Amino acid sequence: MEIKIGIIGKSDGWESVLSQIGIPFSICSNVDEVKLNSFPIIVLSDDITTHQLLAVKKYIETGGCVICSAAVIDNISLERSKRDYIKYLVSDLLGVFADSEIIDVYTDATISEGASHLKTDKNIPAVLASKFGDGFVVILPFDVDALFENTNSKKKNFYLEGKRLPFENVSLVSKGSLRRLITKSIELIYSHCNLHFGHKWYYPDGHKSVFIFRVDTDYGTEEQVDSLYKLSQMYQIPITWFVDVKSQQKWISKYSEMQNHEIGVHCYEHTVYESYADNYSNIRKALEIMKANGINSKGFAAPFGKWNPALGQAVRDLDFEYSSEFAYDYDNLPSFTNYSTLQIPVHPICIGSLRRQGYTAGEMIAYYENEIEKKLKLNEPIILYHHPTNENIDVVEKIFQRLHSIDIPKLTMHQFAEWWNKREKANVIIQQDGTILNVNTEHAIPELRLRLASPAGKETITASEPSIELDKISWQEKEIPLPLPKDIHRIRKFNIWMLINKIEDYFFTGRK
Repeated sequence: MEIKIGIIGKSDGWESVLSQIGIPFSICSNVDEVKLNSFPIIVLSDDITTHQLLAVKKYIETGGCVICSAAVIDNISLERSKRDYIKYLVSDLLGVFADSEIIDVYTDATISEGASHLKTDKNIPAVLASKFGDGFVVILPFDVDALFENTNSKKKNFYLEGKRLPFENVSLVSKGSLRRLITKSIELIYSHCNLHFGHKWYYPDGHKSVFIFRVDTDYGTEEQVDSLYKLSQMYQIPITWFVDVKSQQKWISKYSEMQNHEIGVHCYEHTVYESYADNYSNIRKALEIMKANGINSKGFAAPFGKWNPALGQAVRDLDFEYSSEFAYDYDNLPSFTNYSTLQIPVHPICIGSLRRQGYTAGEMIAYYENEIEKKLKLNEPIILYHHPTNENIDVVEKIFQRLHSIDIPKLTMHQFAEWWNKREKANVIIQQDGTILNVNTEHAIPELRLRLASPAGKETITASEPSIELDKISWQEKEIPLPLPKDIHRIRKFNIWMLINKIEDYFFTGRK
């Protein structure tokens, strides 16, 4: 059987997350029985039609497997589930849905009777994974497609034990955690069907992760920039610099002299506008000044990590190859925005965020060591960001020392974007025939690897070869995520410092 996902209903969000995972999919425009039975799994959006519902019901009853919302299952089974509003889900401590992060959703929800996984902020189990007729279903309390399409943002706290919590304005939906939930749901179904799950690996040559260090140069002095540059050269870690052009225009040519670094655009005026014309004009002015100084920029990162549709359109029309805004997404793999620009998420807490909340250098180092360990166990990119004015060069050096000792590629954002685009274009078709996986790859690249997960719950990273003998693979135990802290709920409680810092910003910096 071909390892391929079928999509019925609205598909933009589903296409985005399945592309991130790296598993083939098709839109099911024809829902006759023969067509549906060619898919081991079908995912459903909430807007499917009555005709499609009837076809899906028959598909499940005769052995098909589905991931969908409880609202869709209610229409198939004529059961009535519980309606509720969910702020976030807390992962299982053990089992298939274990994770080291909560899943922020902030949405109206429908919770199936009998749900036993992933408790809500009200401590109610919200996810059901169960047989249904001769088939198997993973029933979620929300429409996945709608959540991945959500581009709203919100100030959120980030965890550290026993300390005043740092915070940042980031994507309302934690799409990285949601993607992991979908991946685990797909793996669970393949295991139920006694099939091996395979998808394109995230990094070249089978590496476990990558490290990227991004610097937004906001108002930084020439001396502060020099200090960071010298440190990066010492540890052979390239920096991706997003230049605050207006404040550094007098000496901006210095960036063109940097070796093995990337120079991107941050802004001319250090702001993000609500109008397309203002954003376009601001970014274009920065681009023109940088080009006049011998700098050809391919990447963009907005001031304050903000994102809105008007900004997204301007970034697209100015032909940037990628952008990076944590109000759009954070702590996740790259994905493509609605405006076809690759978005590369970062971890949104910088040294300045920690320093503002009273962290010592030692506590900052402990915070980043924990984040690095978490990312390694999740096999996610380690992408940290900094400002020259944050100083604390000793903390940056400890981060560089730690990453220098880990055998993963140290890349610029543009290098990662180039890899991700090549990965995206490599079309992998996997078919399981007994103990043999037959693999056909269009636009193959030598660095591409596959991750395989066995029905027994083990995994491996292997070359994308035409024929893979499953019984000759050296299978490994899966990484166990760092456990969620027992007091994780405190990160979604009211933080008085959000209000205090907002008042400080208003009166002392003019930021609203």
